[in-house]
Amino acid sequence: MVRIHGNGTLEAGKKLADNATLALQGPRGVAAFDLGGTVHALVASQEDDGIQLIRISSDGSLAPLGNATDGERGFARLDGATGITVLGGDGSGGVLAAVASRVDDGIQLVRVRGDGTLLPAGSAAEGAPGFAELDGAHGIAAFAAGGSTYVLAAAIDDNGVQLVRLSAASVANVTSTAPNGTYLLGEAINITVTFDHPVRVSGPVELRLNSGGAAAFESGNNTAKLVFRYEAGPGDYAGDLEHAGDGALSGKGSIRDGDLPDLVVGRTLPAPGTGRSLGDLKDIAIATSPPSVASVSSPSAPGPHGIGGTILVNVTFDRPVTVTGNPLLELDAGGASRNATYAPGMSGGASLLFEHTVRQDDSSPGLAYTGPSALRLNGGTIAGMRGLAANLTLPVQQGGLSAQGAIVVDGVEPRIANVTSPDGNGTYGTGTAINITVRFTEPVSFEPPDTRPEVPLDTGSAGGEHRHARCTPGAAASAELACAYEVRAGDATMDLGHAAGSSLELGGAAVRDAAGNGLASALLPVSPPEATLNGSKDIALDTAVPAVLRVTSPDDNDTYGRGSEIRIDVVFDGGVDIDPEPLGGDASVPTLRLETGENDRDALYKGGSGTTTLRFAYTVIAGDFSPDLNYTSAGALSLGHRALVDEYGNRERSPALPDPGSADSLGGQKDIAVRTVPVVDAVRA
Repeated sequence: MVRIHGNGTLEAGKKLADNATLALQGPRGVAAFDLGGTVHALVASQEDDGIQLIRISSDGSLAPLGNATDGERGFARLDGATGITVLGGDGSGGVLAAVASRVDDGIQLVRVRGDGTLLPAGSAAEGAPGFAELDGAHGIAAFAAGGSTYVLAAAIDDNGVQLVRLSAASVANVTSTAPNGTYLLGEAINITVTFDHPVRVSGPVELRLNSGGAAAFESGNNTAKLVFRYEAGPGDYAGDLEHAGDGALSGKGSIRDGDLPDLVVGRTLPAPGTGRSLGDLKDIAIATSPPSVASVSSPSAPGPHGIGGTILVNVTFDRPVTVTGNPLLELDAGGASRNATYAPGMSGGASLLFEHTVRQDDSSPGLAYTGPSALRLNGGTIAGMRGLAANLTLPVQQGGLSAQGAIVVDGVEPRIANVTSPDGNGTYGTGTAINITVRFTEPVSFEPPDTRPEVPLDTGSAGGEHRHARCTPGAAASAELACAYEVRAGDATMDLGHAAGSSLELGGAAVRDAAGNGLASALLPVSPPEATLNGSKDIALDTAVPAVLRVTSPDDNDTYGRGSEIRIDVVFDGGVDIDPEPLGGDASVPTLRLETGENDRDALYKGGSGTTTLRFAYTVIAGDFSPDLNYTSAGALSLGHRALVDEYGNRERSPALPDPGSADSLGGQKDIAVRTVPVVDAVRA
């Protein structure tokens, strides 16, 4: 060991001498290198026919490690070892070295593992194919160039040098000698994997393919072209045959470098798209079975589709197909089968598009095809490669055609189902609101939503004119349309109904269901009876105001004098109430003005509200005189700023009395006279 100082002086260091356990007799070459962070050296021993590994510590001490000699543990080219060189790391923490063997006329590759173990890594000798200048190999050197590692050996006896490439062969491309085209079940294809220089195959090796099959190694050992044979098997398919990834060259056998058999060849294949893969260089397809349907689905939105709407259906095969003619897809549209037609232009792809236009009366809560045989050729063809007729059997349906929700087919137009009222049966008077409901066969919307449809009503009004209930559509779709009618003066009917043969007056609005179907007819129903307003309800209209039938008195016919009270009854045609709320001004007691001579008198209201008779009373006052007591006129009844209300809500502020000269007047009903004696204040002579 010699230490070289910075000033160029040399200093003797530690020594290590040969002994029975070392291989240091006649050292001829040495190479130092780093192994695990510590300096090591390999020494070539010409006399011991071997090599010795030494560890050199930082203090300069030398420690022998392992050694190897010719003929041991696979080392075949160490006899007369002379030159030695280190090639570099072996990729696994160790070092790869090359030793020149003068006696063996060759070179020995040595792998130094991280733990110091020495292993043979291949050898070459004079006379082997391509090796002509290794006789008396002595000096040796290593270098890298063009991505490969080379060893240059000097041969004393050959008076020459031998260049050896140590890098293992790699794949250049994958191709085939078979013509481009489609291959069926049982047909064979030869596939060639070409390396950049010869390789050796030992044991089973195969090439896995994207068709699902594999090609077995057949020939080409010790050449740069390995030939694999592939026979298309059941179920194999590939639209463009390709090796199955860069690791597709597999199997338990080995592929080694043809020049240095101890070097295992890398099996990485060119990736598709690099111009060197099988699919890039050839146009080969595999089809060992006919195309079959993989799925049936619809890109159309879930929900209702109305008359005239188009529903799309995709029939997807497991591989591209060619279509001729016009195939059909039979759909179940609510018990009736409908044919969805093929949309041209999809031939050559894996997915075929079919179209169905919803027809009137089509109906389905979830559109589906009719069964496994719903796809029919209709005189056309659906085929795969090489004309293989496709299997048209459809998969078992799992729900409807859309994974997002049911595709509802609604080819039924909405109709008016009935007209009725939520109000009770009975008689309604002026100003009363009657609610009327128009029911449809399904929820509908009005466009625009602020429209005000009307229902013509037969109210018995004078002249037979129709009155109208006004309707208010809701903001959301509904099967019921709410309408209201306010009873007007002149209405008089015992059975309110919508006008015969009339229609719901829409005022230009459109009525549609959720699927967009318009109202089939705006005609209001006339049958069955329960579908009509007057058939489902008993509603009468009475707008006649309370009328006076007669004016009479419960008192006897007679002559009444001062201080007498005469009772008078005003009899109406029905029960009446005096509204307690004044109509304007200050309320006062109702009165009946009587003709009583020079001064008319008022009979005052005494009761009777809620009955058919209002009771009044008059007290005779001095000076009153009437041979036949009666009221002053037809307007003699004053309600004191109030109104009379009958049982139906009809109101009358100024009820007319029978004409004073008529039989129904007080004078016509009774013979009551009023006479009083004047009061004498004094008698003068």
